[in-house]
Amino acid sequence: MQLVLADLNPRVYAMVRRSPLGEALGEGRMFFNLEIAVERLQAELAAAAPRERPPA
Repeated sequence: MQLVLADLNPRVYAMVRRSPLGEALGEGRMFFNLEIAVERLQAELAAAAPRERPPA
């Protein structure tokens, strides 16, 4: 399970970024909108998925 923050306005983003929560999450888990968050997480999942090898 992963926690991400999405749809943050610039003021809230700056506040959270400086907070202990922001330090724990890191900038890679805070997004200005949901679309960017979903794209990034899907890309991470695709990169982490085991690759199937073609039959020998």
